[in-house]
Amino acid sequence: MLNLALGEAEAVAALGGKIHEQSAAIRIERGAQPVVHTANGQVKARFVVVAGNAYLGGLVPELAAKSMPCGSQVLTTEPLSEELARSLLPQDYCVEDCNYLLDYFRLSADRRPIYGGGVVYGARDQADIESIIRPKMLQTFPQLKDVKIDFSWARSANR
Repeated sequence: MLNLALGEAEAVAALGGKIHEQSAAIRIERGAQPVVHTANGQVKARFVVVAGNAYLGGLVPELAAKSMPCGSQVLTTEPLSEELARSLLPQDYCVEDCNYLLDYFRLSADRRPIYGGGVVYGARDQADIESIIRPKMLQTFPQLKDVKIDFSWARSANR
């Protein structure tokens, strides 16, 4: 995700756009020349792109009723041999399915499968991530049945 954000930031800058980090928008005045207000100032623009997640608060009220926070659980295995890693994702793509409760996976730079899913809509966290995600991972990649899980984490629905 970081590489995606860095690439998008580079593209914005290359097209003449400006990014103001650490300056959260608290209000947007709409109109022919929109104004974005922050706690310490304001920015006038020709147009505004709101790039956020489900936690925009009241910044764009019409989106608040159309977004729903959700949590996701992720795990990663020990580093794999190059041969096993290539057998999983030969083109080294990042993959996301199109199911309602989606799963997603990719390989890290050190050849660890990173597998996420178990999406939880609402404010509930899963206590045992491995017991939820590992079966999904093994359904996709049965050849990982003897591979050790090194890390697991959750992105809370409350964040």
